[in-house]
Amino acid sequence: MAAFCLLSFLSTACDSSSQTPSISASIADVVRNEYSGQNAYETVTFVDQFARWPGNRGFDASIDHVAERLKAAGFVLETEASESDPLTYRVEQYPMNRPAWEPVNASLTIEGEAGPLLIFASNRNMLATNSYSTPSEGIDAELVFAGSGSADVLDSLDVRGKIVMVDGRLSRVFRSAVQQRGAVGILAYSLADYLLPEKNRHSIQFRSIPLDETKRAWGISLSFEARD
Repeated sequence: MAAFCLLSFLSTACDSSSQTPSISASIADVVRNEYSGQNAYETVTFVDQFARWPGNRGFDASIDHVAERLKAAGFVLETEASESDPLTYRVEQYPMNRPAWEPVNASLTIEGEAGPLLIFASNRNMLATNSYSTPSEGIDAELVFAGSGSADVLDSLDVRGKIVMVDGRLSRVFRSAVQQRGAVGILAYSLADYLLPEKNRHSIQFRSIPLDETKRAWGISLSFEARD
C-alpha cells in the first residue's frame, strides 16, 4: 500500500533583481481575480464525504479528484511537461509501513435506551484511528468508570472483558487498560476548555490508538453530551 501527496506549482518568469512591491502587488491582483469560491466549495464538498487517512479509498479518491481539477485548469503532470508549460503538478508516492485504516460505521448504545448515544453518520471523529471492527452484531459488555485511568484504579476494577470509560487521553488508557489488562474497548472524554465543550456539546476531537494487530480492540471518543 502507498500514501499519496499532491503538490501543485505555479511558476512565473521574472527577474528577481528587478522585483518590486508594485510588481508583486500586480501579480497578486491577477491571481486574486482567478480565485473561485465555488470551486473551493465543490472541492471541499467532494473530499468531506470521506474519512481520509493515508492509503484508504477516500484519501486516494480525493487526490485523484484534485488532480483532475488541476488538469482541467491547464496544469500538466510534471513528468509529461515541457519547458513551455508554466503550470505543473506531481503526485508523490511513498511506501506505507502499516495497513491503511478506513472507518465504515460505528454506534454506541446504552442497553435499554431507545436509540444510540453516538453514531458515526453524525460524527466521524467518534471512532479512534486504528480501531478494529467488532463482530457484525457488535459487543455487549459491562461499562466501568475508571476516573483518569490510573493503574491503581484499573487494577481495583478488574477491567478484563469490560468497556472502560475514562476522563483522559484515549491512547494512554488504551495501552494500560486494553493492552496490559485485557479490556475490550475504551470510551474517553478529553476535550480541552478552549474548545468550549459545554457550548459545543456534540463536538468530538479526533483521536488515535496504537495499532495492535493482536488485541484488535477499539476506542471511542466522547462528546460532552455523550459523557453526560
